[in-house]
Amino acid sequence: MNAFDPALARELDRLAPTSAAALDWNDVLARAGHRRRRPVGVAAGAVLVLVVALLATPALGIRGTVGQLLGVHARPHVRLVAALTPVSGSGSGTVTATPVNSFTHVGSDRTVGFLRTISVTVRFTSLSGAATAGRIRVTPPRGSSGTGFVVRLCGPCTSGTTVVVRRRGLFLALLTGRGTAEIATAAHPDGELRGRILPSR
Repeated sequence: MNAFDPALARELDRLAPTSAAALDWNDVLARAGHRRRRPVGVAAGAVLVLVVALLATPALGIRGTVGQLLGVHARPHVRLVAALTPVSGSGSGTVTATPVNSFTHVGSDRTVGFLRTISVTVRFTSLSGAATAGRIRVTPPRGSSGTGFVVRLCGPCTSGTTVVVRRRGLFLALLTGRGTAEIATAAHPDGELRGRILPSR
């Protein structure tokens, strides 16, 4: 039967869809057992935001709070101070010492647990003359048969001078109260000002 049947053609057109439906690939993959992967950039962005937030905590003034939340606490800063008073002559002053973080190579002779490098600032006023020398005298440990030593800070000295001292055992000696700071003048070469160096907060 080759004759065209208009009624049959109308019925076929009615049953056939007007256009092919677009495939929903997410639905197809979900039914096939594949999950849609999250973009890698989202995870990387979250990590970057966290790192920037941690680095910005000191500037925002919330370093302590973040440290407490994360269980990380910064080491307390040790500060050693000597109040200088006249032994002979006149004047007054201070000597402030703080440890300096520095790299220590493997196999060095560093005293375990104690830094060797110390920053020392010398301040004084109203001396009988120009300051000819600044030094720290360290006594040996109590009950020890060893000898003490002297660390030269400056000479001649001006008030506000800051020096970096590297001496094995000095920091431990100052922590235990065995260091005495002195400022000498021409009239008083053994020390016009003197004060014991002690830890301060």
